[in-house]
Amino acid sequence: EEEEEEEDSSSDDEEDNINRPPPADVKEDKFDVIIMDALDPQEEVAFAEELYKNTLFLESLYGALTDEGVLVMQLGNAPSSSDPAEERGHNRNRAEVTSIIEGLGFASMHVYEEGHCGFMHPWSFLVACKSYDCRFQWHASEATFASEIYRRIVPTKSDGAKSGRGRPALKYFDGATMKSYQVPHKSWERVFCRRQNPTPKECAAYRGLDPKVKNHEADDFEVRTSSVGEQAGRGTFSKVDLQKGSYLSQENAYKTVHFSHWSTFLIERFLDRMEEAEDLKDLHRYMGGYGVEQDTVAANEYYVDSDLLAFVNHGCNGTSNIGSKHGGGDQSTNEALLDSAKDSKDSILNAGSGSRRIFNPVYDRHLPGVASGYESTLRDIKAGEELLSNYLYYSVSGPGWAKELKSLQEQCKGESVGQITADETEWEESKKEANIEG
Repeated sequence: EEEEEEEDSSSDDEEDNINRPPPADVKEDKFDVIIMDALDPQEEVAFAEELYKNTLFLESLYGALTDEGVLVMQLGNAPSSSDPAEERGHNRNRAEVTSIIEGLGFASMHVYEEGHCGFMHPWSFLVACKSYDCRFQWHASEATFASEIYRRIVPTKSDGAKSGRGRPALKYFDGATMKSYQVPHKSWERVFCRRQNPTPKECAAYRGLDPKVKNHEADDFEVRTSSVGEQAGRGTFSKVDLQKGSYLSQENAYKTVHFSHWSTFLIERFLDRMEEAEDLKDLHRYMGGYGVEQDTVAANEYYVDSDLLAFVNHGCNGTSNIGSKHGGGDQSTNEALLDSAKDSKDSILNAGSGSRRIFNPVYDRHLPGVASGYESTLRDIKAGEELLSNYLYYSVSGPGWAKELKSLQEQCKGESVGQITADETEWEESKKEANIEG
């Protein structure tokens, strides 16, 4: 009996140790990267079911990562175009685990396939990032990846390479391979869009232009002095009647001047170091004045329309008449109704719009179109009427949002002017001063 009591006491102590929180002086180290290579999600065994549906376990992985941490997980056989929605087929564990991970707070999720794993079929992998900033690296250029591989990978000592550096250390991976990982395979999009109740809205929004909707080409528009106000500069006007829901100049949507996040980073870094670089300053003004800042691919990128739509002005007090066909949110929300100190972009403009999912193969397959396409009319527009957009929808979230909102409020009250007008006024004054001095 005494031995049994001792065993029971030992068992109680072990249970207490398991449930007891760590001492206050114990430091919990965080991980930069966690790689999970467990059973395939398609395995129909009890352990696989428990592993991929265990919210507490997945929460512990999330909690063990640093603020910039990354979770990498193999997801088994890549889907095929004939597969049903993952929730209804043999990939239901994969659907479950991606759904749980999406809800944990990861800022960005990416799926990719690799055909050199030694299996009969391409294998799929998930990369989940706690910080949205990881998209800056994920969507880097091929040259950037090649440079990083050169910098980080230790050269081999093997014979056979004319360069004297040995054979390549990486057999199947290079910058071009990484570029291929950036866009999910078409099959991921197909099985994603076979979801029901509801079908993801992105499946109807971003998989190409609707052939039944009329597109008004660039010849239907002209640029002249804006009707918004004396300080508004130029504006874009319609030469024909436009029906609500019509596309605008979609033949030029893919011709936008794109300043990628890396290009913007380099321009601004050089400006910090070379204040006298006037040509670079002019390029930066063009980018910020005529361009739209986006965080679609990664934060701090700009798109400048290559046609007359670049001159479209902001519609003050809810007077905008064009916008993204699939922008979501309340299109009537405007600067006059908002407080820059209290209202965030996400809480106001995306409220009730079903803002895009973190795990979204459709969105990730069509990033250029999402960023610069699908511009359309929000109501009927008469010939001779000026096209006006809501600039708030083209402002990024975060600190820049409050600054942009306050600037638009001041411009709409006539207390300040836009960047283009300010730059052109400064240029005219400097030209006059130069003539006087001459």
